[in-house]
Amino acid sequence: MNEKIPLRALADRVAETTGRSSAEMETLIKRLFELIAEGLHEGRKVEVKGLGTFSLSDNPADPVEFIPADAWAERINAPFAMFEPEELAEEATESDFNDISADTSDSVTTGQDIEEETPLHVYAATEEVLTEEPLPEAVTDTEIATAETVAACEQ
Repeated sequence: MNEKIPLRALADRVAETTGRSSAEMETLIKRLFELIAEGLHEGRKVEVKGLGTFSLSDNPADPVEFIPADAWAERINAPFAMFEPEELAEEATESDFNDISADTSDSVTTGQDIEEETPLHVYAATEEVLTEEPLPEAVTDTEIATAETVAACEQ
């Protein structure tokens, strides 16, 4: 996840996208980060439109803080959109999380894990508990509707 990309490789990728030379893109990237460093050295926040904002942090181990632009943050975080954020206690430490074991009882099943003979099921919510009920054999596609669909049609 924290993959480090060498400058030359980054320049090559930008060059492929822009149609410019790798050497030219390497010079541009170096100059961009020089300008960011100059601004930070002067105590300013540096915003690169479409990329994000660089600022100095109070953490000596990680002196530069980067906050991505909204559109970019959305794209980066899209794979994690199904998770709900949870507020942590102020006294929580990293070691608290190292002690948590993975609970696989609620694991997600992908289509690759399901055999072809698996029957189609309807999942009905009753009092916050999911129950699994097989579909009747004679159900057609037109008979399957959600409560929202039925309510919308009745209006």
